[in-house]
Parts: sequence; C-alpha cells; structure tokens
Amino acid sequence: MLPRAPSHDKAAAYARSGLFKALSSFSDLELRIAQLATEKERGDAFEVFVEAYLSTDEMVQAAEVWVIGKVPGDIRRQLNLPSRD
Repeated sequence: MLPRAPSHDKAAAYARSGLFKALSSFSDLELRIAQLATEKERGDAFEVFVEAYLSTDEMVQAAEVWVIGKVPGDIRRQLNLPSRD
C-alpha cells in the first residue's frame, strides 16, 4: 500500500515545527505536547500523532484513518457518531 498524505489540517505545521523529531519515548511526546500553549493545540498535536501512528504501524493494520470532522457520512451513521465530532 502506498503511503497517503495526512488528512489533519495541522499535520504539515506540526511536522515543520519539529514537534515529533528525535523522540525516544511516548513520555517525551507527552512532555512536548504539554508545553503547547492551548488545549486546542495540544489536542491537534495528539490527533496528528495518532493519525500518523495508525497509518504507518504495521501491527495496527488500519485500512483507513479519518480525523475529526472528516469521517464520511455513511460511516458516521453506521457507527452512530454525532455529526459534530
């Protein structure tokens, strides 16, 4: 399977910022994310990390990963997800 571009709107900005570079543990990631200024930024950064992890880890084997606000309507209805989340 070919890698696909991330779908989170903030993925490129966090990649450029170096937030995920040279991490040696999940604790390192948590510390970096905790230092971001707002709850929104911290949430976005974690979502970007999770999307990348689910899209690249062979153990997970996720066929598709959707970020918040981009889940197709038919899938949202099938899983009974609210339209706003």
